[in-house]
Amino acid sequence: MGVAIETTVGETPSAKGSFGFRFMAPLCLGSMLNPVNSTMISTALVAIARDFQATVSETGLLIGGLYITSAIAQPTMGRLADRLGARRVFLAGLYLVALAGVAGTFAPSLRALIWVRVLLGVGTSAAYPTAMRILRNRAAQTGSVEPRMALGILSMCALSTVAIGAALGGILTGLGGWRMVFTVNLPLALLGILLVFLWIPEDEAKPAGLRKLVQGVDVLGIVLFAGLLLTGMFFLMSLGHPNWPMLAVSVLLGFVLTRHSLRTKQPFLNIRMLGSNIPLSVTYLRYGATNLMMYCMLYGFSQWLQTGPGSAVRKPASSHCPCPPSLLSPLSLADG
Repeated sequence: MGVAIETTVGETPSAKGSFGFRFMAPLCLGSMLNPVNSTMISTALVAIARDFQATVSETGLLIGGLYITSAIAQPTMGRLADRLGARRVFLAGLYLVALAGVAGTFAPSLRALIWVRVLLGVGTSAAYPTAMRILRNRAAQTGSVEPRMALGILSMCALSTVAIGAALGGILTGLGGWRMVFTVNLPLALLGILLVFLWIPEDEAKPAGLRKLVQGVDVLGIVLFAGLLLTGMFFLMSLGHPNWPMLAVSVLLGFVLTRHSLRTKQPFLNIRMLGSNIPLSVTYLRYGATNLMMYCMLYGFSQWLQTGPGSAVRKPASSHCPCPPSLLSPLSLADG
C-alpha cells in the first residue's frame, strides 16, 4: 500500500518519460537567455563606451534597460501565458530575442543599442514563466505533479547561468568585438524555436479575446510601476547634479501605485500581500541587498580591470564628465 501511495503522489514512470531531454531542452535553453544576457554585457561595456565615445554612466543604461524591462515583463508574460497559451508566448519571446540579435549586430548608436536591450528584456522574460506553465500543463496531462528533477533543472538554468555570462561575454568580445554579445542571441533563439516546434506540443486552449486579455492584466499598474522604476533610475544616474523634479515624480508615482494596488482586486504589484507577509518581504529585501552587492562587483569591478592601471584599454576622454541630458532624459530615449 505504501508503494501505491508513493506512485500516486510522486513521479510515475509515465511522468518521468514525459519530462525527458527532448521536452526539457527547449525550456532550459529559453530560460538561460535572460540571466546570460544580463551579465554577458558586463565585459563589453568598456568596448562599447570606447566605440560610441560614451561615458560609464551612459553605458549604464544598457544594464538598467534590460533589468527594468525584465522586472515588468516577467510577471506580465506569466499572465499572458495563461490567456494566450504558454507555447505561443514562449515562441513570441524567442522571435523577439532573434530580432534583438540582428538589431544589436547593426546598431548604429548607443541609443539604438539601449532599445535593443529593452527588446532583449521583453523577449528573454517570456521564457521562464511560460516554461513553468508548460511544465504544469504536461503534469496535468499525465495526471502527476511536476517532477522535482525537472523543476530543479529549470530553476538551475534560470539562476545559475548568471555565472557564465561574464566569461562568455569576455570570450565573445575578445574573438569578434562587442557586437558578438548581441549576435550570439540569433543562433540561440533560432535553435530554441526549432526545438519548440519539434518537441513541445501545441497549446490546447485557444487564445483569449482582447477584452479578457485586458481584464486579466493590470495595465495601469504596469504603467505606474514602469514609470516609478524609470524615474528612480534617471534620478540615481544624475546624482552628480541631482534632478530633484525627477525624484519628486518618482515619489508621486510610488504613492499612486500604492493606492492603485490596494484598491485593485488583482494588482500587478500586490502590496497588500507583501505587507501582510513580513517574512516574505524580508526575504525580498535580503535578496535585493545581496544582488546589489553582487552586481556592483560584477559591473564595476570588471570595468575597473579593463580601464585601470596597466590595462591595454584606455578610458574615453570624457569618462569623468557627467552624462549629457540629451541622452539621459526619457524624451531623448523616446525619440531614439
